[in-house]
Amino acid sequence: MSAGSRGVSPYVVAIRLARGDGSAPPRLGVVASRKIGGAVQRSRAKRLLREAYRRGRRPSGDLVLIARRGIHEASWTSLVRAYRNAVGMAAGGRRPRRKPGRQGPGGTGQRA
Repeated sequence: MSAGSRGVSPYVVAIRLARGDGSAPPRLGVVASRKIGGAVQRSRAKRLLREAYRRGRRPSGDLVLIARRGIHEASWTSLVRAYRNAVGMAAGGRRPRRKPGRQGPGGTGQRA
């Protein structure tokens, strides 16, 4: 996993590793630690991430999705948006666009 490219969003971390041979189908790994909650919350988080993968963009190569805290409280649309951002960063290295009018922590438009 250290050799892969990483994308981070509020509800999911995506790690992508491109494999050399293009003949093998892409693989998916889904992880939810005990920080997420009990067994029911962890299973739900993994099901949600698998469904987002099934419906969304599937990058070539292997993909590991790691659920983050708060995923079980997220709406479906915000979870899909977080998945797309994380996978996009892991696949192409792009950062998600900021919404117009949003500024950094100090309100000056610059990072602190």
